[in-house]
Amino acid sequence: MDTYCFINSKDIREYLRSTGYTFNSLETAWLIYQCKSLTINEKHEAWNELIATMPDCRIEKRGLMEPQESLHAFLRKYMELEDKHIADFRKNVDTKNERYVYTFIDNYDRLDQITTSFESIYDLFEDGDPDRTRILCSKIKLDDLQSDLYSNYMILNPQLEVVEIQPNIDNEGEKSLFFGVFDRLWFDFPTPFKKGDIVWDPSKANHRGYCIGPFVITYVSLEGAANQRVITSIRENGDNSDMTACGYFVNEDGSIYHEVTSGLLDLEYYNKELTGSQRTLIAVSNFIKDEIELDLAMRAYHQIITQGYANDSIPSDQTEEGIEISGIIRNNK
Repeated sequence: MDTYCFINSKDIREYLRSTGYTFNSLETAWLIYQCKSLTINEKHEAWNELIATMPDCRIEKRGLMEPQESLHAFLRKYMELEDKHIADFRKNVDTKNERYVYTFIDNYDRLDQITTSFESIYDLFEDGDPDRTRILCSKIKLDDLQSDLYSNYMILNPQLEVVEIQPNIDNEGEKSLFFGVFDRLWFDFPTPFKKGDIVWDPSKANHRGYCIGPFVITYVSLEGAANQRVITSIRENGDNSDMTACGYFVNEDGSIYHEVTSGLLDLEYYNKELTGSQRTLIAVSNFIKDEIELDLAMRAYHQIITQGYANDSIPSDQTEEGIEISGIIRNNK
């Protein structure tokens, strides 16, 4: 089995392949789980191949996670649960005779449409919009249309194949199995990233908000742990959220802030040109790499930010000619 293909980051994938890193059964199972390019059906095919070709193992207890005597048995139960809840999601009436409707978010824009049938998705999105990257379909109670859209949903790709399901599960045993195993695991996979590198999560390219976009790495995972006690605690009880990178992110005005972000295995080198206010990251990166002195880094940081403030303060209610003859922008002809 080519486990490398399940790693989201092309740079981490190529690095681990080049170093000959080998994966055990549990690591492979988890990498399949978190792979963003696979549909649920494709994940099931990969897990079934794992069961047929890789050794079984015990999943040891971690934190609140209950141990699993057999990885193979757990994967079979997990796949059965996914199939069951996908089938249930498609029904607009449940076993308690509660009626449901469906609402949709196309990419990240909510549609002003509610339907009584999941199958309507095939009519709604038959246009094959090339800019569409995903569809989020929420299932909500008919008598509670203001309920949380993210409590019971499926995500589909542009081909309308299911890539993720987040169901409401009442049964505690099923809930523990579905939500309480994969997300409780932690792995210390090597990465190629070094202090001062500029990286990003390309899967969030269209997102806005905190810890989004390129940032300068200061440390990865356990490198930033305060002491050995913290390192031991993460190794024994850490979960997916502890697979992190820390660094300097940039605000819209070019000012920076230091923060930690999860999703380590999604990160790639940022090979695009840094423009506008993002250029402060160039100064930060080169200072951290000891390629420029602090005084030059600070002067560059100040220059880029003040330049941005000046550009943003140019009157927007005037013509180009008016701006030029006012002296705000000089004509160098």
